[in-house]
Amino acid sequence: MREPNVIKKTKVPFCSRVCYWKWMRVHSKETPKPWAKEHIIRHCEICGKTMSRKPSYGLKYDKAFCSTKCHGKWRSQNIKGETGPHYNSKRYTCTQCDKEIDRSPFETKDKMFCSQACHYQWASGSNSPSWQGGTTHYYGPNWRKQKSACRKRDGNTCQNCGLYTNRIHAHHIIPFRLFDYIPDANENYLAANELSNLICLCASCHKSAEHGRISFQPKLV
Repeated sequence: MREPNVIKKTKVPFCSRVCYWKWMRVHSKETPKPWAKEHIIRHCEICGKTMSRKPSYGLKYDKAFCSTKCHGKWRSQNIKGETGPHYNSKRYTCTQCDKEIDRSPFETKDKMFCSQACHYQWASGSNSPSWQGGTTHYYGPNWRKQKSACRKRDGNTCQNCGLYTNRIHAHHIIPFRLFDYIPDANENYLAANELSNLICLCASCHKSAEHGRISFQPKLV
């Protein structure tokens, strides 16, 4: 027995939750629910399975899938990009080499690059706001290791004023840009990051060294 208000609210009464879930497994995806006449029928793009969806689903998504497995299979067959598949990916042109690349909408910027090497070449020229004949802030894959070794050798102490700090800077005596390093093209960073070409300076002395107010000679390590 059920109260009239319960029957009116539930539309389809069940004696227990076991019966309810049995009914749901049969009707929830195969056919529209009796109380949801506004639902529409969609077919999976991969397996053709019939599904019931709200009208808003058809306005938001032009393709329907019954499961994440079918969705992933469709993506692998239809969407390919250098940064991975994405449903709304679009084709753009590399700013440096004009190569065509695929990017998702949230990745789009004013400048697009197909690789780190192209980005480096573009930023190393006069396009960079900090350009000084090819300077960059990327010092190669071994930079973190060499910087740590330089700090350990100099004891975290500025070699110009003697200031001790845990935020000591590692400075290239011969500017890194003069080694013409290009990622994935050469290994000139190895010579640039030699310990003999590195020296510890505090922030103030490092700024003076970058502007040529103080100078050093490479150390013999």
